[in-house]
Amino acid sequence: MRQLADILLREEYPSLETRFTEVREASPAYQEYMSLQPKAGQDFLVGISRWLQQRRAIEVVVGLYLLAFSVRLVLALLAGINTPFEKDAKEYFDAASFLVQGHGYSRLWEDGVVRLSAKRVPGASLFLALGILLFGPYPAAARFIEIVVSSFSAPLLYCFARRISAAVPAILSGLCSALYPSGVFISGVAVTSEAFLVPLLLLSLVLTVRVLDLRSAGTAFSAGLAWGVATLVRPITAPMAAIVALYLAWRAGWKRGLLLGTGFALILSPWLVRNYFVFGRPLLSTQGGEVFLGANNSYVLDVPRRHGDWVSPTELPAYRDKVKGVVDEVALDNLEYNLALDFLRKNPGSMPRLVFYKLKRWLTPITETAGLVRLLVLVSYGPLLLLLLVGIFRGIYRRSATLYLVTMWSVVLAVITVVYWGILTRGRFLLELVWIPWACLSFCNLLGIGAHDPTSRVLLIWRPDSPQALRNNIGAISQLEFRVLSFPQLLGRRSSRLNSAVRKRKFPVFGNGVAI
Repeated sequence: MRQLADILLREEYPSLETRFTEVREASPAYQEYMSLQPKAGQDFLVGISRWLQQRRAIEVVVGLYLLAFSVRLVLALLAGINTPFEKDAKEYFDAASFLVQGHGYSRLWEDGVVRLSAKRVPGASLFLALGILLFGPYPAAARFIEIVVSSFSAPLLYCFARRISAAVPAILSGLCSALYPSGVFISGVAVTSEAFLVPLLLLSLVLTVRVLDLRSAGTAFSAGLAWGVATLVRPITAPMAAIVALYLAWRAGWKRGLLLGTGFALILSPWLVRNYFVFGRPLLSTQGGEVFLGANNSYVLDVPRRHGDWVSPTELPAYRDKVKGVVDEVALDNLEYNLALDFLRKNPGSMPRLVFYKLKRWLTPITETAGLVRLLVLVSYGPLLLLLLVGIFRGIYRRSATLYLVTMWSVVLAVITVVYWGILTRGRFLLELVWIPWACLSFCNLLGIGAHDPTSRVLLIWRPDSPQALRNNIGAISQLEFRVLSFPQLLGRRSSRLNSAVRKRKFPVFGNGVAI
């Protein structure tokens, strides 16, 4: 069929080929296509761009994972992979140790008694318990399993970015994830819930986008499972899962939204049932009161260096005696919420200031900590902000389900920040990460490289009135339609036959169209 098209265009009707060239070059779609090609004088960058475009997806995924794993492991070895844990990391590790020892999900209280706990959701400690089972009860085992899991963030961000961009910006997104200073630190040195949350969040987003593309019931259920596991690591994803379920019900049908919600509930139900029998309520976590009170009090309002920050209630003279000695988690959680709400009711004028301080601390690229920390944030978060602004002003971003999902997640994080606290660089990483693909798209657009997707093809589609119209009537050239279709658009237009051909980069004739 391709040969037949060549005969029609070149041998039997040479004037038709000339006419087609004129129509093609005058087409707005062709002009847009040519504007995306590399500019002259960029030989080195063009060479790298073409080399990256020729890499198979499996090569990119494996390469990004190995790079992320190596960087994190080297940093952990240099910082001391077996260094004892402190603060939050110690709580996660101790809870994992109690699980392995058969004490259930517990924590050690101030009175020296180990009691069942629901203060934190168990996801991070379950991962650490796996590390202890595999490698022994050492801090190194916990850090190693954290590195293994968190390194999936790089290839997953590449897969997520591939939904909105060509290969080069997507690969650059994966590289940024592998080398991003905040991400490397929280998953290579400290033991934090974010290290486990990030790959699960990206997996949930990737699966959700696939549901919108393929309308697959199985994928919707899998996305719900992923959102559920992410919530067991950090409860802040629970409102996002609810919003996504509603969004799917609107865009892909109520059945897909219901399936996502079912998968989500299936993962959370054992934890909620356990807490119902232990505490008398189907709790997700009992840490909210501590965080709410620590971020909404006179101390963080009046002390400049603490603006937007969080302080443990046990360190505040006004609350220390009231919360000390309470060993019932549910009662303590309620007490802390009530104390914070009582402060806000008595000081309603403080709320705007608290909101401003929290958002400022969360979004500013200038950290409270000076030295290397401030420099690393400035050279990562600073350019990210700048590139996002450049992309907006240049108008290179397109509306898509991916963009809507990232915007939803950003709003959820902003609301949580307003209610609770500014969560500093560690907390903002969850916001920075999802915007990296758009910053990379803007960066490649500025350099004029990698903007063209090799899986996009120029299609010449004819719709003659009859099978003989093109042969019998040279005037059929008026029926030629010139288009540039991206890979996702192609997936949505034809059946598995076309999908397979696109993936294999073979382009035979389909129906009334021929790819050239």
